[in-house]
Amino acid sequence: MGLGVLFITRKYPPAIGGMEKVAYELFHQLRCKVDITLIKWGGSNILLPIVLIYFFIKAFIILLSKKIDIIYIQDGVLSPLGIVLKKIFSKKIIITIHGRDITYSNLIYRLIIPQCVKQFDRIICVSKATSDECIKRGIEKEKISIIPNGISDTHYMFTTQKETTKNQFRQIDASLNQKKIILSVGRLVRRKGFKWFIENVIIRLKKERSDFFYFIVGSGPMKAEINKTIAALNLESCVKVLDRIDNDSLKMIYNTADIFVVPNIPIDGDIEGFGVVILEAASCGIPVVASNLEGIADAIKNNKNGLLVDPMDEENYLKQLRKLLDDEKYRETFGKKARIYTLENYQWDTIVKRYIEIFYSFGHNSMPECPLCQSPNTHNTGINNGHYRLYSCNACNLYFIDPVPTENDLKNNYKEYLREKGYKYLNNKLRKYKIQSLWKNRLLLLKKFVNSIDHKQILEIGAGTGEWIETLERNHIREYTGLEIAEDEFYILKKKFHNKIHNSSLISFHTDRMFDIICLWDVVEHFNEIEQNMKKLKKLLRPDGLVVISTVNTNSFSFTIKRGSWRYFIPPEHILYFNHKSLAYLATRHGFDLIYFKTQFQIQAYLTNNKKAQEIRNINIYLYQLKVFLEKIVNPFLFRRGEIITCMLKNKS
Repeated sequence: MGLGVLFITRKYPPAIGGMEKVAYELFHQLRCKVDITLIKWGGSNILLPIVLIYFFIKAFIILLSKKIDIIYIQDGVLSPLGIVLKKIFSKKIIITIHGRDITYSNLIYRLIIPQCVKQFDRIICVSKATSDECIKRGIEKEKISIIPNGISDTHYMFTTQKETTKNQFRQIDASLNQKKIILSVGRLVRRKGFKWFIENVIIRLKKERSDFFYFIVGSGPMKAEINKTIAALNLESCVKVLDRIDNDSLKMIYNTADIFVVPNIPIDGDIEGFGVVILEAASCGIPVVASNLEGIADAIKNNKNGLLVDPMDEENYLKQLRKLLDDEKYRETFGKKARIYTLENYQWDTIVKRYIEIFYSFGHNSMPECPLCQSPNTHNTGINNGHYRLYSCNACNLYFIDPVPTENDLKNNYKEYLREKGYKYLNNKLRKYKIQSLWKNRLLLLKKFVNSIDHKQILEIGAGTGEWIETLERNHIREYTGLEIAEDEFYILKKKFHNKIHNSSLISFHTDRMFDIICLWDVVEHFNEIEQNMKKLKKLLRPDGLVVISTVNTNSFSFTIKRGSWRYFIPPEHILYFNHKSLAYLATRHGFDLIYFKTQFQIQAYLTNNKKAQEIRNINIYLYQLKVFLEKIVNPFLFRRGEIITCMLKNKS
């Protein structure tokens, strides 16, 4: 059974707002990863005392009847409920703080909320500004994690039919034709700065030009005051407040807008925790101009997905608006760049991984999900190496380590590995003989499946120190490309093969080319993001192309006998450990047929760099030849029990 999470939120659709969208998306992302139970309220917060009683009764029943490891509370206002549940059930409590829920000016809130939050096991803040406010109120820095809100490209506002949407919107009001739309979305409260923006920026812009219209979408206590300001300044012809509108209408106006503005101003006791509307706008390809204030600075990276302006700096606001209104090419180019950056850095499927990591770190006897099939049905094999633990998946039979090293961890590990071995190791006589034989056999195998291989485009992922590429060169095969993330090895390769080698991971590799053969020789076990790597591999492979994989085998006799002392269990270098079942699953999941599968038994030969053993190196070559002979005799009887797997995949026909 997977990790049990009780998710409690008072902000959930059909109620409308940023926190409601965050709660909805987070829940729907988590439900695929953990065993989650939702308690929600999507109505008015006027009834909050009654809602808290309802939440307590429902949570009490669930905690008595279900396996719950973590209680997750979605904002600070519900923290008193969390304290009660923690005292009764002794569960781990994780809470997200959004901003205003920790800075309320109300005296009762100031006395109660921070004191409750302090007692929780982990506090997730949506921005650095929110984290700073928590620390000011005595919450331990060590308990805080900063995780921004996310965006879902499939469920949010973007449409590919922008011109059609713009025409539909402008048909509503003929006066909008030929006018550029400036848009703001948010609650009509003082910190949003809408009234200040109208009085100080829009009024001056109106005196200069008449080619724009400013829409504010939202409702709140300042609605009447803002409308009164618009009328008093005679701006009805270029400014309009749209009360809360349905999601389809909001989507239409997002995709009609030319510029998005977030003119927040500083207000004591009320902060902008993050600003989901910024992500919504940027993901629609709209240039965003915003105040460099509080959590907004976490949502926007200046000149990447938006333009930051000092709060209440009317001159700078005017400067940025003039440039965007006057230069259509700049506006469109910046909008496209903002969309790409936002989707690369704030997609929910990326953000939710950080929530999962925190949940599992506090879950009682909880297992990490399988990186291949995402099943929570995994178990600890009891094999450890340092702080790395080996798990296996009961669903697809993959073995994997946890925690998963980052790409930087891998680069540093490769650097240490090469330096430990030493460059003399690369020139070892036996090693050279051994690898020439190995790679020659691999090429012969490949030729059985590929006609005219010398005319095929070949991509090697994880080129190492170039043994495969040297083999191709020796056989007059020149159409190859190599990728290598380890910098030291890359520089060795670069000297030999020049521009055919790239210092890049597969995920980071950018090219318009497609390849006939993609080789993962002893590489797939190093992937720390198997799903993303396979998607990228699929994108680079021609429809009739071939993928060849070699990797170690967890069904081998040696793994069965040696387990923790198995020579291939070397984290963090090796992360994933496959067998026939998990490779077959990998193939099927990504639209491939497994057309060839064979395992090979390996008899270890003596290999040394010891200077005193120089004279026996020639003997080692004879030992290696004996090893190869014995392997040829033994391998036909091993079926799937050899140490090394070689398999080939082709796109499903």
